[in-house]
Amino acid sequence: MSRNFELLHQLNDSPQSDTYPNLPPIPPPHEPAAEKARLIPLERTADLATARELEEERLVHRLFLDVQPSPRTVVFTGLDAGSGATSLCSRAGELLACKTTGSVCLVDANLRHPALHQALGVENQAGLVDALLEVGTINSYARPLDRERLWVVTAGTEVPDAHTLLASERLAGCIAALRQNFDYVLIDSPAASLYTDSLVLGALADGVALVLKANVSRRATASKIVGDFAGTGIRVLGAVLNQRTFPVPSAIYSWL
Repeated sequence: MSRNFELLHQLNDSPQSDTYPNLPPIPPPHEPAAEKARLIPLERTADLATARELEEERLVHRLFLDVQPSPRTVVFTGLDAGSGATSLCSRAGELLACKTTGSVCLVDANLRHPALHQALGVENQAGLVDALLEVGTINSYARPLDRERLWVVTAGTEVPDAHTLLASERLAGCIAALRQNFDYVLIDSPAASLYTDSLVLGALADGVALVLKANVSRRATASKIVGDFAGTGIRVLGAVLNQRTFPVPSAIYSWL
């Protein structure tokens, strides 16, 4: 992920629609477990050394900590492949675990090209795929990481067409179980312009964070994807411009 990225816009009031009546309703953003979390004072985490870390901290504040009601389950998805959504998801989870007293679980739901374990420097052991195949409960696959209060559910065992398991009725139960046991659940998803996985996952979350790639992502594609999310009642919590190497003109903020 580059040093520079921006949270372009927040869309907290996306309308509901009956376009996809079979999708489950969005759960309320507050969960019983979330009441246990409280912010750690900013001065205790203000020793971030680089501009990139400062930008990441601002992003986490704007997505999670400076809004009410605070989203607790968020899907990170790139507009295009290679947008850096996986890296951003992992860093957001690390910072949340550092800046709050709440527990954080990262989930690799990119069953087409799992990479979250690589971003975290761990092995892709049994995880989401195994839980969806009814091999134990999802919580049994959550592994603690070196950082306190941070856990991960990797993609899991490699099976043919693993992404089709996201259509399983067990998916909703898995996400619900994680919501109950962790204060924050951050889910990595495949590119939204290529696959519909983020629509399925977003319907079970409090919203999505859409990651755009500078010089690659197109306005028309971004507008269509935002419209698709709105049409299914999914909140777009923010759009992030990643891998930027130039100043952002003010006109770009009217994109979404």
